[in-house]
Amino acid sequence: PVRRAVTEALALCGARSHAPRLVAALAKAGNDFEEHACIAALLSLADEPFVRGLLAHETPRVRRAALHLLDQPPFATLRFADLTGPLGDSDANVNRAARHLLEGHNEWAADALPWLRQQLATSASEAGSLNALSALFVAFQSDAGIRGLISELLAPGAPTPVGARAFLLNLLPSLTTKKPEAAWLQAMGPALADPALRIPALG
Repeated sequence: PVRRAVTEALALCGARSHAPRLVAALAKAGNDFEEHACIAALLSLADEPFVRGLLAHETPRVRRAALHLLDQPPFATLRFADLTGPLGDSDANVNRAARHLLEGHNEWAADALPWLRQQLATSASEAGSLNALSALFVAFQSDAGIRGLISELLAPGAPTPVGARAFLLNLLPSLTTKKPEAAWLQAMGPALADPALRIPALG
């Protein structure tokens, strides 16, 4: 409680020079309340270059906080390029935070497309990893490039791994903001004829 009270006081009357001490406190925060207090104080006191530097901090909690800080005023400078590292972070909480932030920026669909393509290729045999992409495809479903990627990978002659193809077939019923692409419908016949894809195709 004392550490939290000091942190909250710094947010009100501290100086920019206190930012490194706030980061140290954040790294050692004992509970969510202390963590939130440190983040609020950094939002008030730190400048953008300092916060951006925290993306490479050794402590996952600090890296995650930096992502959220850069995504909100007075900074609001987070870019898709800032997420490429966190999206592959070994810490599950950092990884989850990066995906959640990406879901909230459908204007980054074109930037994220090469990364999504790579994920479908490298995670084709890992159902859990593929399922984690579902929310991103739903968030980006109106983007022409994303829809084109789905069409390309579902094409009957495409060398798409079975796992990725099944994932996309399962995903189609969730893509409801626009009419299905003709290529998606054309992919259904061959999928229904394939025992490995019949259940995903039936939705």
